[in-house]
Amino acid sequence: AISEYYHFKVTRSGASAEDDDVVAAVMKVPARRLCAYAEARQGTPPQEIHAMFDLVGTSELFDETATLLATRLGVPLLDALYVPAKNSSTTNAASVVAQESEFFQRQTNISSKSPAPTYKLKHATPEQSARVRARAGEAFEARSSDDYAFWRLATTHVKASVDPVALRHFSELQATVAAPCANYASSFHKAQCLWADNGCGQQCIAENAGRFFKKMARSSKTRDERAAVARGGP
Repeated sequence: AISEYYHFKVTRSGASAEDDDVVAAVMKVPARRLCAYAEARQGTPPQEIHAMFDLVGTSELFDETATLLATRLGVPLLDALYVPAKNSSTTNAASVVAQESEFFQRQTNISSKSPAPTYKLKHATPEQSARVRARAGEAFEARSSDDYAFWRLATTHVKASVDPVALRHFSELQATVAAPCANYASSFHKAQCLWADNGCGQQCIAENAGRFFKKMARSSKTRDERAAVARGGP
């Protein structure tokens, strides 16, 4: 909720980032927001909602979720790699927001000749997040008890189900092949994204993967070990 407020309100609209305003925004988040989005009928218990799906992932366990999804679908781990976006720690953070702005310009029929607005990504400091949680965390969790139950079910399932060997391979690929692509503004050009600023860096990932496996071919790893990294299993 804090990240959402900072991205949509503070970064884009210049809203106040004072603690009081952040707390007020957090407390306006609808109860059962996650459950309401996923449930088939209103008021479905979290356990039943979770049981409806083959896999429910969490952002906190993003790599574990991606690994588990790839292995369950039977696709190579390469297909689940991703380029981090909207991350203020990357050198091209401003260009990510600019690319998204260009997309929204097209959606709202603003002239393509007009320059897309750019924004400097803003985010709460760890200290502010701690202060907001201290003030609103207990009340927020109480009114969102179903959502927290849903999240805990998903977290427990992902942790218990992910193959640690596959996760280790995925982490190696992610760090070596995909993550570096976040440092290049070209990764977020519309031609490299599947939709708006989602699924970006496709060409960069493919090129880095090629270099990665060529390097592996020259290493001491056996053919079986190289194949295992690619498919995500021993």
